[in-house]
Amino acid sequence: MNKLKIPSLKRRKRALFLPFRKSKGSMALEGSLVLPIFLFFMMTVFLGLEAVRFQSNVLEALHQAGNAAAFEGDSEGYIGGGSPGAKARVQEYLDSQLYPYLCVSGGREGVTLQEFSQGSGQIELLAEYGFKPFISWLPIGEIKVNDRFFTHSWIGYTGGEGQSNGEKEVYVYITKTGSRYHLSYHCTYLNPRPTAVSYEEAGLLRNASGGKYYPCQRCRPVKGGIVYFTQEGRAYHGKSDCPALKRTVYMIPLSEAVGYGACNKCGGEHRTGNITACFYKKIKCGEQGEKMAEHLAGLLLLTVTAAEDIREKKISVCTVTVFAIAAVIYHMASGEFYWQKVIADMLPGSMLVLISLLTGESIGYGDGVLVMTLGLWLGGIFTLTVTVTGIMISGIYGVICLLRRKYDPIPFVPFLLIGMEVALLYA
Repeated sequence: MNKLKIPSLKRRKRALFLPFRKSKGSMALEGSLVLPIFLFFMMTVFLGLEAVRFQSNVLEALHQAGNAAAFEGDSEGYIGGGSPGAKARVQEYLDSQLYPYLCVSGGREGVTLQEFSQGSGQIELLAEYGFKPFISWLPIGEIKVNDRFFTHSWIGYTGGEGQSNGEKEVYVYITKTGSRYHLSYHCTYLNPRPTAVSYEEAGLLRNASGGKYYPCQRCRPVKGGIVYFTQEGRAYHGKSDCPALKRTVYMIPLSEAVGYGACNKCGGEHRTGNITACFYKKIKCGEQGEKMAEHLAGLLLLTVTAAEDIREKKISVCTVTVFAIAAVIYHMASGEFYWQKVIADMLPGSMLVLISLLTGESIGYGDGVLVMTLGLWLGGIFTLTVTVTGIMISGIYGVICLLRRKYDPIPFVPFLLIGMEVALLYA
């Protein structure tokens, strides 16, 4: 009698996307050869797009600063005070952009601004800078660019007509709904600069008078996400271009400012000296000291996982998870934890995970998750530099293995460690 075999009814364990303890951390030899070529092509395309974006920002900054200088070329004699120069306005505009000097050689210091003003009223602004590849050690060279803006100072006001003593009338600024006059057009009350914070933080903030911020009744911000506030305001806004943040400014003679009080900041007694303007100060993320803890954590993460990758061709998921949780706690404690930033910082690692899915783990899943965690410590831009540098170096090693007829998978994390050291050396 033939026995009928019945398949086992025991539940089979399904392989998880990432094993609990270990995940593949090696790179196929062919991947180490193809990826550097692909990334070099993509980075070249991105460099061209970024160069166009930056030059557009420079031209816009020159245009705005030149127009403001043309207007104030005549009006400064009437308002009784100085104002920020055109160079300062250009620098301020560029600093306010997202990742403003990503492809500029020398970063912020690599942009040279010059202002030429002639007695005839002609104003000329010149911006000189150079573009470099994202990976600074590549022997590609720089592309030098010169942008110019020409204009003429506005001479629409003759000022003080009918005055017999020859003195010029002092002009001040008022708003449509305000009760104060201002001697400086750049007073923060006339040009509020909104600051972005998370919705949860808005309830803990206080304005310059010590009062709480309340939801704006015009834009009606929704709960969650990003809101905007000013130091002198009383409300937070859901949009950076909320109409409540805009001011309609009029310029009138001081003698006609009847019923208006002097501004507490720029008003008071009429002054003939310079009026100090408030500038937006951007903290440079590359300064040593501020990033030392992040860099040390990144080096420690890569050192620990590189030793494991060399030994087993695998990466401990537990180790990576511990570093990821530590990064989140670190940024929350420093008050710099935003979900938008977290997503942006994890993009380089997410790209590696996607490549791993499309190529059947030509690069291990563990490498992608490791780079995602590295992004939480180092930031998206610096992590991208480290990753591309590591891939380039692994490509050189792959060629050596191919010449020596060695076709085994190679550990990838050690090349990330070397790439970070190279990036820190040239940063």
